[in-house]
Amino acid sequence: MVGRPRKSGKRKPCGRLAQVYVNPKAQVASQPHRVVVPVKFRDWPEAGSFFGRLMIAGTITPAQYEAGKRYNEDYSAYQRAMQSPSPDPKAMSYEPRIAGKSDGMPDDAARRARRVWTDAFNAVEEVGMQQAVMHHAVHDKPIATERQGLQLRCALDRLIPHYGIDSDLRMTHRA
Repeated sequence: MVGRPRKSGKRKPCGRLAQVYVNPKAQVASQPHRVVVPVKFRDWPEAGSFFGRLMIAGTITPAQYEAGKRYNEDYSAYQRAMQSPSPDPKAMSYEPRIAGKSDGMPDDAARRARRVWTDAFNAVEEVGMQQAVMHHAVHDKPIATERQGLQLRCALDRLIPHYGIDSDLRMTHRA
């Protein structure tokens, strides 16, 4: 026989190897960082981050999770408005970054993003817990001490009325 040996497996009528179906939910649930989460929550999107796993574990409430998520979105919009470089760039850029108008972002949208971020920052700064929210909700770092968890919960409690979130929000999953 000439050439390499034929691969074994089920074949299509045309002779090509049939692809095996892999359930994407099972694949997601088996990821190493999701193994610590109870089985019924492993395929939830919240299980993919430390901050989301805090909500699943009951350390923070769903309303606090939503407040932290919105704070993160406001911070991202502010960073785009200020043309801040990415904290984890994909490749080195040789173009100089000039402070000023955002790339493709209208001036009024940039001003609004700055105002919204400043308001959220001030809502948390009154308690002095802004660093806890940045560390855990934005940068997705795990909680190392009970004091950090307490600071985070206090700061998120201040953000709930700021964003107008219902404090009785419940965990639900859309299948």
